[in-house]
Amino acid sequence: LAAFHGSLRALRTTAAGGRVWVLWRKNKRDGLDGNLIRRALVEIGLVDYKICAYDEAWSGMAISIKKV
Repeated sequence: LAAFHGSLRALRTTAAGGRVWVLWRKNKRDGLDGNLIRRALVEIGLVDYKICAYDEAWSGMAISIKKV
């Protein structure tokens, strides 16, 4: 979780250039899930607009800067 939270600033900078995909393991052993990721993204002005199952082990969401 610390690595994820530490990467949020860089993620926001990257998302300023367009769409970014965030992937996470479905097993939740690392504490990450879609809801936790979504809440952290909203706090820094990012939103998700597409969610998918990448395969049996991974899920993902497309994110971008929130439009005002």
